[in-house]
Amino acid sequence: MSPRLKLLRRRQSLALRVCAATTAALIATGPCYAMNIGRVELNGGYVVTLNGEILQGDLERIGSFFAAQPSGPRFIGFSLDSPGGNLFEAEKIAEGIHRLHTSVVVLKNSMCASACFLLFAASERTVIEPGASIGVHSASLGGKEDLQTMGMTTAFARDLAVYGVAPDILGQLVTTTSDQMQWLTIEQLQELGTKFLTSTPSAQPEPQPQQAFASNDTAPPGPPAPPVIPPTKPSPQTAAVTASIAPQAVESFSAGLADRKAWEAWIAQLPSSAHQGAEFWASQRSLREPEPCEGQPAVDQAWLSACNEAKSRLAESDLKRHLDPLYRAGWNSL
Repeated sequence: MSPRLKLLRRRQSLALRVCAATTAALIATGPCYAMNIGRVELNGGYVVTLNGEILQGDLERIGSFFAAQPSGPRFIGFSLDSPGGNLFEAEKIAEGIHRLHTSVVVLKNSMCASACFLLFAASERTVIEPGASIGVHSASLGGKEDLQTMGMTTAFARDLAVYGVAPDILGQLVTTTSDQMQWLTIEQLQELGTKFLTSTPSAQPEPQPQQAFASNDTAPPGPPAPPVIPPTKPSPQTAAVTASIAPQAVESFSAGLADRKAWEAWIAQLPSSAHQGAEFWASQRSLREPEPCEGQPAVDQAWLSACNEAKSRLAESDLKRHLDPLYRAGWNSL
């Protein structure tokens, strides 16, 4: 490994250690991994390092950083070490990276996880050093998942699909809860076209970054409190998951969620006795030997009709839940 590349890795490690030490000393309420933007000379050009959590306003900070760089040395690409962060901000930064047609690198003992994966996927060329970790999971707000964050997870997956991310990775993102992390395997990274760093990469001159990260860029409107993917440090051993996910991963999840919402809307408008009848079948249908609607003691006609109607309404969705794990995840997400 070249001395410049070793220097790049040392600076990344130092930035995270300083952040952790400062947080411990001050008992700060903010995140430990505040984004640190730096520059390292490499191969006659320079690499911009993005280390730490992605926070609102980081796009503007990156743009200001580029504007302050002297002309002459060529911009090579980005070095990433981030546990994730604000999904809306990551979406905007990823768009800038995509416009640049540039490279990103993740070095040994570094990670690019959660919302950071958008930055990784948006790059035209991705390079990692053995020992780096790339991870995905679904979105959350304050560590919790609700209808808003489920919708954001679907939008997240669709953004990644535009960048060419394979369906099996999208499936893992959708089905992995926000308190877990799915670390990508070597095979999945190779499927993304990622190269593994064994020597100092050679890079070609890139377009001027100020054009891609202009401060007046606008982003699609979002809710006042955007979902945040919480940072998660990788475990010492990366889990390798080889489950095969159907190409319609996102659609299956969305269909399950939509059917569950339709069911909840129907049952909510039923009068008391009918509501109880529908709930009875909902509680019985997954049992090995469910009790029939007919013959139950102390029930009226409204109860019996609603019980049978629920049986009819749930027949198709129950079959899909058993056959399609992503549909089941969408159904259970509500």
